[in-house]
Amino acid sequence: MIQALNLAYEVSLRPAAAAAWPLRPAVLALGVLLVGLFVGHTARLQAYKRGWRGRAVTPGAYLRGNLLMLAALTLAACLVFGAAPAAGADRPLVRMLGLALTLATLLNWPHGRPMRAAGA
Repeated sequence: MIQALNLAYEVSLRPAAAAAWPLRPAVLALGVLLVGLFVGHTARLQAYKRGWRGRAVTPGAYLRGNLLMLAALTLAACLVFGAAPAAGADRPLVRMLGLALTLATLLNWPHGRPMRAAGA
């Protein structure tokens, strides 16, 4: 997907496209990442809620929830990466991409706490 976005950029980018974007690219990128974080977190909690058994989350629900979170943040990072060249501000947007991937790693670290019974 990333290579396809790069190809689309190389083939069709026009210099006027950067001037036509009225918002600051870094602010827009941060907004995309925050929306991705919110959507991923909500989806993960809903997956956990469906798999709640007793006082713990089932392993399948834990896996689904973490995959949904990772997918939402990865999609946000891909959108930021795809918009970086078109916006004409590569460096701040690539930094936001790094932030998204760091968040995905930190928030989805496989610690397994939700699968353990509360108080155990």
